[in-house]
Amino acid sequence: MSDTIIDFEQVKINNLKLKKCTHISDNYFILPIKYRERDVDKNFIIQTPLLYSSEGLIEYINSRGKKKFFIDFSLHDQNINNDIKAFKKFILKIEKYTLKKSQIFGKKLKKNINENYLNSCLKTTNENKELIRVKINTNNNDVDIGIYNENKELIDLSYINKEIRAVSIIEIPELWYFNGNFGYTINILQIRIDIKKKLSNYAFIDDINSNNEKNNFIPIKDDERFKKYFKMLKMRIPINSIKEKMSLENIDPSIIDLDPDKPYIDNNTNSNTNNQSLINNNILLLGLNSLKKTEIDKKEEFKKKLKPLSNGFEPPSTDMLLSIRNNLKPTQK
Repeated sequence: MSDTIIDFEQVKINNLKLKKCTHISDNYFILPIKYRERDVDKNFIIQTPLLYSSEGLIEYINSRGKKKFFIDFSLHDQNINNDIKAFKKFILKIEKYTLKKSQIFGKKLKKNINENYLNSCLKTTNENKELIRVKINTNNNDVDIGIYNENKELIDLSYINKEIRAVSIIEIPELWYFNGNFGYTINILQIRIDIKKKLSNYAFIDDINSNNEKNNFIPIKDDERFKKYFKMLKMRIPINSIKEKMSLENIDPSIIDLDPDKPYIDNNTNSNTNNQSLINNNILLLGLNSLKKTEIDKKEEFKKKLKPLSNGFEPPSTDMLLSIRNNLKPTQK
């Protein structure tokens, strides 16, 4: 007989087989359950979906004075979680099977088995919330299960002594009949706790801007937005000419005066809309003024090339020559 985990959604109820009845006492009987697959009887072991428990491990003393443990898992999310909904449907099938087999067993005992005597593992709280109660395997009054975290590491019992979310490996080993009541047993064999991840060391970023500067350090001379202007400066192009070009291209001319080996920090990044509009307007005015200044500079440069003669005569201006030409009359032949 092999022990393998069966997908609860794939369980075929007809494959469940009851074995020979065990008499514990005159009013206490156990019928072992096996799951037959390919002519092999296996222990009936399945895996639950991820379930939530608000209290974790609960301890109690049974009618024979033995210490027992169980966990109540919530089914509250069944309307939005298809896995929990399917798991509850599976448990209801087990209960239907239990009732049917108990009635057959009751006839052999010549006792009527009332369905109201079914001791269900499905419970309802005072707040009308549904849950499923599963027992914990014990050994000498101590918890005897494997407890794991998400990393497949064994952890101690303290992790299930509180609110938990967990996936469990459970076994349904038997149907039972005791003093007129009947039911089925669900035992946890292993449990995997989803532990909320915590950082072991101090991990806060105390100076975000400082870290960003260190991690994203780009000298302004290598910044794609400004590198060509610093290249022009390196080529000994007059700085005023570079600034005029920057203004024409809507780049702040004062950038060329910054330390080329430090990163560019835009102090206007967090400005509000009105301030940004004002900055844009100033850039536009600066560009227009630069255009006017450029035209004036060109005229002055042209005048300087037209040096006055030694006798003091100054050449006429371009405007004067154009006026004279326009006033000339055509020569008659």
